[in-house]
Amino acid sequence: SGLMITQYAAAACCAEMRTLSMPASVSNISTSGGIEDYNSMGATAGLMLRQSVNLCRSVIAIELLIGCEALDHHRPLRSGDNVEHMYKVIRKVVPVRDFDRSPSPDIAAIEAILR
Repeated sequence: SGLMITQYAAAACCAEMRTLSMPASVSNISTSGGIEDYNSMGATAGLMLRQSVNLCRSVIAIELLIGCEALDHHRPLRSGDNVEHMYKVIRKVVPVRDFDRSPSPDIAAIEAILR
């Protein structure tokens, strides 16, 4: 319940990024029966990087969502100018959680801001 599921989502993203950080060249194989040079795995590495960037964006979005919720629970206290600015940017697209709901749409909205 609540936002605990976001911890699992962030952990899953981090675990997948860890897997994607393996060098693409580890999977390299020779071609043409060993006559040709090894293949470049640059395209594969690029795809792994793109996927890692998307996963990292998800983790950052989750952290920002949780940070906004934490700030809500500490009001009327204020944070630094940059933190408050980001809070306002996020709250324009993600309403305060006043009931238990899926965090998926909120995370997606914050990811869109980060793009």
